[in-house]
Amino acid sequence: MTFRMMFFLMLLTGLVIFSGFGCGGSDSGDSGSKDEDSSGDDDDDDDDDDVLQAPPSEMTQGGGYVSVNDGEWKGYAWATAEGEWEDLKSSFEPEDFSSIEAGKALCVKGDIVTTFDEEENHTYKGLAMIGVNINQEQNEDEDADNEMPMDVLKLSDKGDGLKIKAVWQDSNNPNMDLKVRVQLSGPDAEDDETDRWCYTMFASEPQDADGYRFVKWEDFNSYCFKPSYDQAEEDAYSGQDVEAIVLMMPEESGKPGTVRKYEMCLVDIAYGEAPEEVDTGEPEDEDTGEPGDTDDSDDEGGPSTDDDAGGDTDSEQSDTTEE
Repeated sequence: MTFRMMFFLMLLTGLVIFSGFGCGGSDSGDSGSKDEDSSGDDDDDDDDDDVLQAPPSEMTQGGGYVSVNDGEWKGYAWATAEGEWEDLKSSFEPEDFSSIEAGKALCVKGDIVTTFDEEENHTYKGLAMIGVNINQEQNEDEDADNEMPMDVLKLSDKGDGLKIKAVWQDSNNPNMDLKVRVQLSGPDAEDDETDRWCYTMFASEPQDADGYRFVKWEDFNSYCFKPSYDQAEEDAYSGQDVEAIVLMMPEESGKPGTVRKYEMCLVDIAYGEAPEEVDTGEPEDEDTGEPGDTDDSDDEGGPSTDDDAGGDTDSEQSDTTEE
C-alpha cells in the first residue's frame, strides 16, 4: 500500500468518525425541540396570566348550592347569557354549577353579542349573568334534579346593604375599567321592571381588606342604567321581596354583532354594615345644580338591557334550579 493510499484511508476514517459525532448531535437536536416545547409551555404560562383568577369562596357548598350568613341566605346558583345577531349568539360556560366543588367561586366565561333589531336600532339585549337564589332548600337526593321551590326574603332588615366579592374582565382588554350590574330580583321580575333593582359597579370601585365592595340597600334602583339624577327615590329598593341576587355583565357598545369575550366570577355575597366614611380632609364639592355624571351614558347601559335582564333572569332560575 502506497503512502498516498494510506493517507487517503486515514482521511476517510476521520470523516466517518466526525460524521458519527454529528449523528450524536441529533440528541442535542431532540433536546432543542424539547426546549422549543418548553418555551411553548412558557408561552402558555404567559397566557395563564391573562386568565381571570378568583379567590376561594366561603359560600359555595358543592353541587352549585350556596349558603350565606350561616344559612340565612341559601339556594342554588345558575348562569345564563342572552343576545344574538345573525349567526352570532351570546354564550356561557359551564352550563351549570352542578360540578363545582365546595369553596370554589362561581365563574363563567364566553361571548356577549351586541344586539340590534331589523331596523338596526340598538336593543341592548346582550348580557351574561350569574345568579344565586337566596331562599331555597337543598335537595338531599344527589341523584335527583334540583327541583326545589324558591321563596323570597326581605333584605333591608338585614344590615345596611349588600357586601359582594366578585372579579370580572373583558378577556380582550383585561385592563379596562369594566362595569357590571348587581341586581336584586323579585318574584315578578320577569314581567315587571319595577320588581328588580340594580346597581352599576365598576372594577375600579374601592374594596375592603377582604375584597368586598359594599352597596347600600337604598342605592339599588329599578333604573340604575339611568343617570343618578334621573333615578327616582320611589324606584329605590325599600324592603320588597327578593328571590335572587344576580351579577350581570352587559354587552359592549359598538356595531351590530360586536362580540365581547368575558370572564366573571361571583365569589361571595353577604349582608353587612356600611363601612365608616373616610375623612379625607378635603372640602365637599359645592352643589352647582348641574345634573350629576352618569356612568351608564354609553349604550352598554341602555334601558332595554335591564328590561330584558329581569325577564330572562327569573325564567332561567326555574330552568337552572330544576336541573
